[in-house]
Amino acid sequence: MSAYVGARNPDWMAALPDERRLSGLSVPATHDSMALYGGDLAQTQSMSLMTQLMAGIRGIDIRCQHMNNSCLIFHGPIYQRVSLSQVLITLKTFLVQHPK
Repeated sequence: MSAYVGARNPDWMAALPDERRLSGLSVPATHDSMALYGGDLAQTQSMSLMTQLMAGIRGIDIRCQHMNNSCLIFHGPIYQRVSLSQVLITLKTFLVQHPK
């Protein structure tokens, strides 16, 4: 699921001076960033994590539960069909492509 809303701003933070404190920024974020499934009960997002990052989102809200020796992403009782490992791979991929 990756609804595209037209926003594309993956490198907006590159223009910020390195001395800028995080407390001095308003950082765009999403609530329950991985909640793509569950309909009205649990879905809060329509864009994949990579699409959110490409749009400029920098604050992500990840909810995981330890199950069967793995950390799986949930929103409430609804499994979001992804593991924390997959989330971290997506984040690393984005950061390698957009290091600033």
